[in-house]
Amino acid sequence: MDTVEVWWTGAVNGVVSNPANWAGDSLGVGTVASLGVNSILHCSADTILYGPSSLGSHLGVNSLIYTTGTSVQTTGSGVFTLALGGGGIALSSSAADVSIGNASGANRIQLLLLENQVWSNYSALNTLTAINGVDNGGNVLTVGGVGRVTLAGVLSGSGGLAKTDSGTLRLLSSNTFTGGLTLNGGEVMLGSGALNATAGSENRVVFGSGSTGMLSLSGASTVVASLDSNAGALGSPKVANFGDPATLTVGNALNLSSAFGGVIQNGIGSAPLGLSKEGTGRLTLSGANTYTGVTAVEAGVLELADGGSILASGRVSISGGTLLIQPASSGDAIANPLPIRMESTSVGEVSTLKLGGAVLETMGALTLSGTVGKRVIDFGAASGILRLASLSGAEANTTLEVWNWTGSIYASGGVDQLIVDGGFGANMDLSQITFFSDAGQTALGPTAWATYYLGSTTGELVPIPEAGTMAGLLALLAPLAWKERKHWMRCRLAG
Repeated sequence: MDTVEVWWTGAVNGVVSNPANWAGDSLGVGTVASLGVNSILHCSADTILYGPSSLGSHLGVNSLIYTTGTSVQTTGSGVFTLALGGGGIALSSSAADVSIGNASGANRIQLLLLENQVWSNYSALNTLTAINGVDNGGNVLTVGGVGRVTLAGVLSGSGGLAKTDSGTLRLLSSNTFTGGLTLNGGEVMLGSGALNATAGSENRVVFGSGSTGMLSLSGASTVVASLDSNAGALGSPKVANFGDPATLTVGNALNLSSAFGGVIQNGIGSAPLGLSKEGTGRLTLSGANTYTGVTAVEAGVLELADGGSILASGRVSISGGTLLIQPASSGDAIANPLPIRMESTSVGEVSTLKLGGAVLETMGALTLSGTVGKRVIDFGAASGILRLASLSGAEANTTLEVWNWTGSIYASGGVDQLIVDGGFGANMDLSQITFFSDAGQTALGPTAWATYYLGSTTGELVPIPEAGTMAGLLALLAPLAWKERKHWMRCRLAG
């Protein structure tokens, strides 16, 4: 069927079923009788009162085009459906605010998408608002233009959501759509549950090639299944928070892996944004992040690739996952003196700080917590140097395992180096540390250690064999013990 254009005037009483409220072209085509899924509906009056009529409780059009401000409301009782074809919705630059649906009461207008479509608002200072809800029908809804678009009701369906151009899209409800969010431009502002309120079903977020878009949490903590930016593409994607403190959680029961090369940051003048890693997948960060909330590695892997960094504020908590640091062309991945807490509170839980290659990393104070599970520093397959401001225990009897350590027993300056600049703090001593030549199977001189001093207060931890070589050990340490006797080094034997 040919596309028919229909003009709404609302000249008489604003009731959609009254032919006197409609205007056709010079041939009389495009009147109320022409409404249907192939019609383009031009709206240039104030209000369409949509209710019980000869049209029934459902209305379908190909697209809605607004040249001035108007609204679509229902005067009937219950839920009415306005179905949109591939033409979508467009507001011209002269349009005022446009709303579809009823702001209060039991009457609602549910929008149903029959095809993939674009909603474009070219009115820079005004807003298109879908008040009651949108069922995407398994189709992709793309929001564009320079103005604001607000989805105040629930966005449902298996289709996805895309944002283009420079305008703003606000998602205010606890939505249930599952097709993911693609952010190529502009800003997407999230309310609570906006990217799916069902635990384990949260949406993927993808910043497309060259994206300059921003995902804003607006003070609402948000879970996303994954966070991706197009690898190698120009652009400056951002995730920010405005308002109350909030946390971005990446990862859920889908256990997806993703890579984000943009910046995670606080909003201007806002409270902190934190980052939490959940799920067994890997999140790789390669941007210089500036958020100041807590970085929590709860499961899976949070990888800081070359260029990926965390600002020197807030703190880092590793509790059941792995924080992986890759070699960097310049600077530290985790800014010193950012404090690090590594904890394990259940049997079988492993919390790991791992060096992914020839890493030279200087970190803040490391505090260990928990007396079950494992807390691990893993040097990986390549040489690495890790400097800690200090090493402490949150409670007594907390142990630390050092995996894949390669070096010279008795001596400092080996292939792998674990250096503690400020010595041991509370609830921590050498007997609580065990070195392994592999991933926790082959111990090197278990529970008997010495510290080989590099300076007046700086110590490198190295393994020392047990009782059979005690004489040689004492001979080695004697000059150092005299020089450094006032410092924190101690030697204990197992058993």
